[in-house]
Amino acid sequence: MISISAFNRVNKPISSGYLYIGTVLLILSWLELMLPKAIGQENAPATIMLGAFDYPPFHWEEDNNIRGISTEIGNEIFNRLNFHTQTEMFPLKRALFYLEIGQIDAIIPLIKTEERSVYLEYTDRIMTVRGLIWTAADRVGGAVEFDQLTDLLPYRIGVTIGYSYGQELDDILKVMKVDKATTDLSNYKKLLFHRIDIFPGNEIVAKALFKKHPELQGKLIHSRNAFIKWDFYMGISKKSPLVAKIPEINRIISELKEDGIVAGIVRKYTE
Repeated sequence: MISISAFNRVNKPISSGYLYIGTVLLILSWLELMLPKAIGQENAPATIMLGAFDYPPFHWEEDNNIRGISTEIGNEIFNRLNFHTQTEMFPLKRALFYLEIGQIDAIIPLIKTEERSVYLEYTDRIMTVRGLIWTAADRVGGAVEFDQLTDLLPYRIGVTIGYSYGQELDDILKVMKVDKATTDLSNYKKLLFHRIDIFPGNEIVAKALFKKHPELQGKLIHSRNAFIKWDFYMGISKKSPLVAKIPEINRIISELKEDGIVAGIVRKYTE
């Protein structure tokens, strides 16, 4: 450290004027260092905490990154609001609990239920996804068609453990010949080997699986009618300040749909 006396060769007392100038220079130097940081902090985008659950192609984790349709849609929405997003993967039940207590701000996609509406606000609908009845393409007679769900009673149906297919079909499953599997992929493979006759599958999930597994491409067909149509929304915690932004979020969702951006993101993962 250089002493003051090094600048005062004759060791004379430093005048108050020199002290004043030194103090001013010190303050100016400090402001020069700190002011840009303060401005940067003030203008930095707020961070939105998004929840995700393992549901390809909407969400999945790969190379320590969360990818998928919902991730891209969320980024599109919040980038336009100048928000930074941070996404964490949880089991669905835990993610819903974190929404309830306000530990995370939002999740895409969610289906509206009365139970969830106690602690969630919802945006406008982001997309509608069909549930279709799938069969093997080489099945004699082609796809299994139905006018009402009771028409499916004669068939052996595959289901994925832990899934709900809507109240009406869930009730009919109780009196059907049911074959259970742990994944949708297992059920589609069962269709190929005619171990089951039909499988009720989410259209987007199915097409994403077929894209990922070329051995399934062109070998499965589906009914014309849907056994259910799921409306997907963004669910926002009532404890989140994001609730105040719902009108702006709805405006952006409308723009993304009108401009074909939502449809384009879906095609990226399914075609």
